[in-house]
Amino acid sequence: MVKRFLGASIAVKAENCDEALKRFSAVFGIEPKPIPEELFPFPGMKHYYFDLGNAYIFLVSGEEGTSVAKFCEKRGEGVFLLSCQVDDVAQHMKNAVAHGVRFNPEEPVPVGDGFVAFAHPKSMYGVQFEFPEGEGRLP
Repeated sequence: MVKRFLGASIAVKAENCDEALKRFSAVFGIEPKPIPEELFPFPGMKHYYFDLGNAYIFLVSGEEGTSVAKFCEKRGEGVFLLSCQVDDVAQHMKNAVAHGVRFNPEEPVPVGDGFVAFAHPKSMYGVQFEFPEGEGRLP
């Protein structure tokens, strides 16, 4: 079961990352915090977050060949995924699969002290969802 909406990840091209961080910081009045690369299951990406109190805005960029870079090439910069915190990723996936949701990869992915699952956007009406246990990858 989903506990709460955790945040939205915005994909930006690697060459625009510094500019995007400055703009988001100015607009929200919050300094971004980096998320260590080792807290992510897929290498080659940079992540920062803005703590809004009850949710987060994540800025993500990636090297050529990463899912974020491919997303930016195909769709342009913008909302990459929505993140919803769950208690038990495996149980949540089982329930979602029973309702026609596909996951990529098909098994939970270890991250930090827990796991995360990524619902394929084609099975969620064009939106990729991330389901981390607890706070997921936040330091």
